[in-house]
Amino acid sequence: MKKNFINPESTDDIIYGTTATIGFYKTGRTASIYFNIEAKQMLASNSFVTIANVPDSYLPEQNIILNYITQKGTPMLVNINKTKKIISLFNNNTEIKNDWVIRQVITYLSAS
Repeated sequence: MKKNFINPESTDDIIYGTTATIGFYKTGRTASIYFNIEAKQMLASNSFVTIANVPDSYLPEQNIILNYITQKGTPMLVNINKTKKIISLFNNNTEIKNDWVIRQVITYLSAS
């Protein structure tokens, strides 16, 4: 099994809390991305906010967009974009404070 971990850095759009980890796992073409990200603050935005780049070997076969709800009840979207090679979050123009913005594991077929 191949593994890769990154810790995204805070930006103007999102200030991470004490835990901010994205893990990439892969066996054959089956890939998973593990998210465990706490945010002190994520500004309200009407567009997707990039949180990380996706390593080439973990790119999905097609773009993935999933909806979910944070632990405090904010509806969100996560986008794993094959073309742009990025992971981004959308908070539907709702400011988030002291919440786990994403705690998910997403499994998919990788492009290679």
